[in-house]
Amino acid sequence: MEKGFEFLDHTADIEIKVWGETKEELFRQSLLALASYIKRDLPQKTETEREVEVSASNLELLLAFFLQEVVTLTDIYNEVYLDLEFKEFKDTYLKGKVKGAKVSHFDKEIKAVTFSDLKIKKEGNLYLAFVVFDV
Repeated sequence: MEKGFEFLDHTADIEIKVWGETKEELFRQSLLALASYIKRDLPQKTETEREVEVSASNLELLLAFFLQEVVTLTDIYNEVYLDLEFKEFKDTYLKGKVKGAKVSHFDKEIKAVTFSDLKIKKEGNLYLAFVVFDV
């Protein structure tokens, strides 16, 4: 799969621009961007699964809350997550599993997902998201 994200210049934090042809792909690419930031050499296989369930009043907040849940799981279990399996997905609700692998250490840390400059928009056939991480 072709990479669907890039890291952007930001004053003190890290900003990502993520894209995907569907909202689900946008969430998967956001997950992969987070993983790529905290761990340079990503595992090639997934060996762990964690349930996630998030709700919010809109799609932008859903993405932020989902990524914050992943940051929390990463810290608790010392795992990096590379894929997302959806059981249910709407603009205000996500239920599924993140799939990942244990790691011995992280190269960088994300403290939190911020609401600063958070947005999702549709351009042509792509969904674009901009997310800022507090590092």
